[in-house]
Amino acid sequence: MQALTRIAWLFAICTALASCRPLQQGSYLKDIYSADVSDSSRRHEATAVEINWTTRSSGCSGLLLSPTLVITAHHCALKAGSKMQSGWAVLTSSPVDLVVDEVIEDNAILDYAIASVRWTSPMSSAQTFPPYLATSAESVFASQVKNQGEHIFTVGFPDDKAKVWKSTYAEGQIKYFLNHKMYFNVGVINGNSGGGVLLKENFMFIGLAIGGTKAYADAGWDNNSVDDSKSWNYGTTSWAIYSVSPTLQKQFPNGKNIYFNETFFPKSRIFVSILSGSSGSELKVATNLESESVVLCPKVIYPCQKSSAGAELLTLENEGSGRRFYSRSKALAASDLQNVGLVAFDKAGKIVGQRRLSVEASK
Repeated sequence: MQALTRIAWLFAICTALASCRPLQQGSYLKDIYSADVSDSSRRHEATAVEINWTTRSSGCSGLLLSPTLVITAHHCALKAGSKMQSGWAVLTSSPVDLVVDEVIEDNAILDYAIASVRWTSPMSSAQTFPPYLATSAESVFASQVKNQGEHIFTVGFPDDKAKVWKSTYAEGQIKYFLNHKMYFNVGVINGNSGGGVLLKENFMFIGLAIGGTKAYADAGWDNNSVDDSKSWNYGTTSWAIYSVSPTLQKQFPNGKNIYFNETFFPKSRIFVSILSGSSGSELKVATNLESESVVLCPKVIYPCQKSSAGAELLTLENEGSGRRFYSRSKALAASDLQNVGLVAFDKAGKIVGQRRLSVEASK
């Protein structure tokens, strides 16, 4: 009965997407964009570093959240005893190194499954896990404007590259959110299902690759425009899953992965521009939306707090395109910019980014 229910459910999905064809077990319908063919930075064979952001199992991809937890799509039909390969095992052509002990959560509506796994051989020291999980849409910037939206990526095992590359890295931008789904112009296809979608800036887990409008080898499957909203693929957002998942809430309290304990991982990069003028140097700083304030730290105290002696709070000028822009109200002498620091804080006062700065005056 459960098998018949699953078949009926998949048939309904296929009918709704109107372009079904025979797929591998657990595969779904996806697009790939013409830009992916002409621009290898958007889609290429995963490097020895990038491949550690994925797992492979029976026609699907997945993401390790910790050494003992994996998340993938519900329609990938994981079950106790299912065998998987870590990205490193795939890269090194090693045997299966992961086995599912138990499927802890399996949600058809949000199309996700979380399973406990065990290693059948030692875990590679190169194995990676997401340090953060987005618990709300406020952590992510989406935009339907051309060339805008947070840069994201996924790593998996798409059918079109199955005999060409060991694994495929694909990136693009988040375009918009609708209910529990996020839409993006990342080039994915059958076999990418269940792969983790992460922010390029800080490796924050923001969702799963789930569906699209075309299957591999359908007419036009590989020449859609990244700016055509009708061709954008979609996934389930991490915050929709987090809201109903006791497992994720336990593994990522307040959005941080407990695997890393007190290890600091920046949520925001700090971009700096220094403009020279007759009265000195003008400091401009940009962060992502995780940052609520930025402090300029004296060289003797780094990283500093807002209350640290000599620390100076920068002025928020404006925000746009997923960035906040700060500046110092007064110009700085070159000597003031030798070995100082910048620290970004979130609205709770926690450090989300830090950067050392050392500028030497030209002679």
